[in-house]
Amino acid sequence: MRDMVKRSHVRVLLVILVVLFFATPVLPEERGIGGGAILVQIALASALAGGIYAVGANRLLRGLVSATLVPAVTLGILVELLVLPQKPWGFLVWAGYTIGFSIVGCAMTNHLMRERRVTFDTIASALATYLLFGLVWALFYVFFEHVDPDAFKGQIGLGAPGEKSELKAMLYYSFTTLTTLGYGDIIPVNPFVRSLAVLEAAFGQIYMAILVARLVGIYTARAMTEDD
Repeated sequence: MRDMVKRSHVRVLLVILVVLFFATPVLPEERGIGGGAILVQIALASALAGGIYAVGANRLLRGLVSATLVPAVTLGILVELLVLPQKPWGFLVWAGYTIGFSIVGCAMTNHLMRERRVTFDTIASALATYLLFGLVWALFYVFFEHVDPDAFKGQIGLGAPGEKSELKAMLYYSFTTLTTLGYGDIIPVNPFVRSLAVLEAAFGQIYMAILVARLVGIYTARAMTEDD
């Protein structure tokens, strides 16, 4: 089976993801032309485009992710420019991003589990995949905020569905859950979202355990082969 991920392209995706996570909290929250909300849409579009670039070795995956990127970005920008209303278009925007990043994350995981050598690109793939799944869960949470505006309670303002502060808060919540840090300043109230948060915490631990075992196993097996 041909590899679904271009190894050298993973580095580009990793850099884009890191920039996205550092840029999102400091961007202004205004909507409309020149507002920070549009810049968030552009940042998400760039990250998803980076995902397409990374999985470019597989035409089917490239087509599927592209099919989510184009409508999500187009609708997202139109919503943030106040051309389209938040409902129902904002719902479709976050659904598109969630599906697109989920496909890229699964492809990256498959690629990582099939590696036979531990290289810089392998480590970059592992980091990018971890960040991708943290982002995917954050997008899931934003999506459910549109379904149920009372899905979360917390000590910090989450903003109305579709606002930039919502994504900022959900990125923060997602990674404190993924790492099982759990400060408790944002609390899931919706029963389904609670189950999703538990699943994310479990995934974070399982991913790290399997990743370390996998990388150590690859390195040990290669070292033994070279010794022979």
